[in-house]
Amino acid sequence: MPATAGDYFGVRHAGAIYGLMILGWSLGGIIGPFIISGLIGGAKNYTLGYTVIAVIALASMVLTVITKIPRTRNDVREGVLGDEAARTT
Repeated sequence: MPATAGDYFGVRHAGAIYGLMILGWSLGGIIGPFIISGLIGGAKNYTLGYTVIAVIALASMVLTVITKIPRTRNDVREGVLGDEAARTT
């Protein structure tokens, strides 16, 4: 995930973006069980809970497909690494 954050948002901002990704993941781990237990309810009806999880999983797959591939960086300030970065400095 840190490499993906660097590719999509630039190495300069990768630390902050990755921190937000970890924060969201952690909040999901804490809040998610409360939400799903509320959806299941006292009657233990799992249909609504599983349906909500299925919709979220489907949305994540669609977002993965429609997300654009990062463009090539033109400048060191944009996060170019390796030999190309050495030539531009």
